[in-house]
Amino acid sequence: GEGKEENELTDWALTERPHKKSLTWYVGTIIFVAGSLLTFGSFGFAPQSILAPMECSQFVSNVFFARVILGEKITNRQIIGTAALIAGIICIIVAHTEASKGQESSHRLDAEEMVVYFTTKGFAFWVYMI
Repeated sequence: GEGKEENELTDWALTERPHKKSLTWYVGTIIFVAGSLLTFGSFGFAPQSILAPMECSQFVSNVFFARVILGEKITNRQIIGTAALIAGIICIIVAHTEASKGQESSHRLDAEEMVVYFTTKGFAFWVYMI
């Protein structure tokens, strides 16, 4: 019953965890929190449409650190996925740069412009690929 679940939760809460003794764990947690706060703050300096997709670069660093720090083997699937992520980020940056030429940096799309963009063959292809 309910008493057993409560005892298990109490036992889990009182169990000493080895990661709490690891300096690496604390440093990693501090870096992760600081990076998250910096990412959140960066949205005030550039369009979210550029910054949000760039967050997938964390997966690139995960593959790198898994190999370097943990000694994990990197599979062909991970290499292909990582290459696709990098290509996607480059495409987004190039497309944004091309689209913003001659426009003010604060240009916002209205509903009609969004309909035009969302009905292109390129967008349909992108949705299909996802």
